[in-house]
Amino acid sequence: DATTAAALDLSVGSGSRFPSAAPVVDEDEGDLDEESNAEMWSGSSWSTTEGPQEHSDRAEVDEPESLRLAYEKCKDITKEYSKTFFLASKMLPPDQRRAVWAVYNWCRMTDELVDGPASQVTTLSDLAEWEMKLQDAFLMSQGPLPTSEDWQQLSFADSIRRFNLSSRPYEDMIAGVSMDLAKNRYQSFEELKLYCYRVAGTVGLMMLPILNGQEASEELIASAMALGTAFQLTNILRDVGEDGRRGRIYLPLEDMRWFGVSEEDMLKASRGEIKGYHKTRQWEDFMEFQIQRCESFYKTALEGIPLLSENCRFCVLVAWKVYGGILESIRRNGYDNFQRRAYVSKPKKASLVAAARREAQEMAKQQ
Repeated sequence: DATTAAALDLSVGSGSRFPSAAPVVDEDEGDLDEESNAEMWSGSSWSTTEGPQEHSDRAEVDEPESLRLAYEKCKDITKEYSKTFFLASKMLPPDQRRAVWAVYNWCRMTDELVDGPASQVTTLSDLAEWEMKLQDAFLMSQGPLPTSEDWQQLSFADSIRRFNLSSRPYEDMIAGVSMDLAKNRYQSFEELKLYCYRVAGTVGLMMLPILNGQEASEELIASAMALGTAFQLTNILRDVGEDGRRGRIYLPLEDMRWFGVSEEDMLKASRGEIKGYHKTRQWEDFMEFQIQRCESFYKTALEGIPLLSENCRFCVLVAWKVYGGILESIRRNGYDNFQRRAYVSKPKKASLVAAARREAQEMAKQQ
């Protein structure tokens, strides 16, 4: 399981919620270290002519100390588990940035229920209890925030209030992670698409009110959902071997039958019991079909990026380009996603960030 989110990189594996973007943890081998990232972003500005500008972390003057510290902890969690996402998020204004960190933290905790250290003992009752805590946060957001509340609920409830967040995508994500407890096979792409929406398409909907502010058009909503789905499909294609070694197959079984790929061979190749299976004609054709379908979701997502507010386009374009680059890496690896992990190299990632900045500037000029 993994996933760069609304603008970025949050990873853990095929069941991850953010995308690695994000998803919701573990940095890719290709992630830039902080120094490299700093060089990459330097010189950026959010003006129309120069691109994104990093903002300070200043809080409101009258903000309670408990709330400031709660957001600081969200910041630390994001920085620890996804450096690329964290550094990209720093291009946003303070309120938006802190809300993104709080939502990231919520998604990461949700993901941990089915992918974390204690996931083996997680039950549907645990997820029901987690959903009750979600509803508590939304209720808390409607009144004065208690200073004694735990930092995760406090930061999340404050973000809900500031950006008028809807509970629906969060509820849908919990429904998605519950699928990981009940299913380890998907018969059709329609089944898989529902899963992808719930665990990743929802992230786009979570981020829209924060990144865009204004009421979103149907086209922008479709774009946000498509981007999350594209990230999740990318994770699934990247992590075929990792998931196979856990006994999981996320790719549609009816597609596998059509291309002559058996469950048994796929699992054996994941465990290294069949050498060179990725070189077979049926696997290459099967993978190319899956990659092209995933690319169609990236194409739909790209159509909505100009509809975002100007100060958010750059971050989302970075996510779109860097995460999409994993698909090309799978191709370069000869479709060997059994024993080789596809990632975007540091030099390539830097060039994609530069290209994203140029495109964001061009979009601003055309409006």
